[in-house]
Amino acid sequence: MDRILSHNTIHIPKYIEEGLRKESVASYNMGFFGGTNLEFIHRYCNEVFEFMEENHMNNPELKHSMVDCNVFFEQVVLAIMANREKIDIECVLGRPMKDEAYMVRDFCNLHQYENHDFFHILGGHKQNPYICDMLERTLLARYPDHYMRIISLFPSRHIRLQQTLSPTTPIRGGERSLAQYEEWLDSIERQWRNIPVEEVFQLEKLSARYYAIFTNSKSIMNLPHKVRINPYLTKYQIASDCSFDVVNALCERLNTNLRFPRFDIAVCPALRGRGIHEVAIGPLAQNILLVIGEGHLSFGELFDKVKCCFSKDIMRSECRPYELVKQEVEYLLYHGILTAD
Repeated sequence: MDRILSHNTIHIPKYIEEGLRKESVASYNMGFFGGTNLEFIHRYCNEVFEFMEENHMNNPELKHSMVDCNVFFEQVVLAIMANREKIDIECVLGRPMKDEAYMVRDFCNLHQYENHDFFHILGGHKQNPYICDMLERTLLARYPDHYMRIISLFPSRHIRLQQTLSPTTPIRGGERSLAQYEEWLDSIERQWRNIPVEEVFQLEKLSARYYAIFTNSKSIMNLPHKVRINPYLTKYQIASDCSFDVVNALCERLNTNLRFPRFDIAVCPALRGRGIHEVAIGPLAQNILLVIGEGHLSFGELFDKVKCCFSKDIMRSECRPYELVKQEVEYLLYHGILTAD
């Protein structure tokens, strides 16, 4: 608000300027908005339109048009007008919030979908990759038809929806030493091109449900769900003579903290992007996959078979082996390497 007031070229109605100069400026978050007082809503909208037009806020040649003022005309003007005219406004949350007090646990924790009346991803949370990913997965798990309609609007970004063979991904200068891996990916992409979109869609829906399994359970040992390996899972073993630079490039590409030679790369078909999902998997994940094989195991059965892989030092702890297996199974489910039903 100070930045808006600092531009003497911006004209603001006097009563609104007085509201802006107060120590605390009120605003209404517009994540939800509606009402029956249409006469007031229309006047509020017209006030905003007049502000935009009178100050030529859409003219990029004017310096003041670059001022970030969406919160001003969307939220603050409403609050100042309502206060001036003594208009009562009911809020969904039912209590006031201080600015920058919108915590993830209150508004953005989609793991708690069943326990909240609403979610609103706002402010800086929109730039949090994990929250955005959970939004996508929640939509896919609970409203799959809506999810499919949305990604179908952008077939050029999702090769699997184009039904045409894509060109080989170009290897840029800094990635020339990754040519062997890229060639391998290209061959897998061609093998998987004829997988029906609906089949991949069903596998991704199963993967998106993983969080519901873990969120509402203190222990996974007695859950009725059984896990199996994604039927299309394919693994790439990194060559033992791979250079340090290549390994670092792969770590960056896969966004992993694992370090060679303690990881390989697992790939599964995906709906979005190139149509392939790449995941780094470490020793424990590889042991879990070996134990499951072509089988279909409950979490309890899986844990009983995997715990023999741990050292005596780890097995001395009652909790640590369980937590390690749970964490790794969740990782594999999250990435669609395992599915649970």
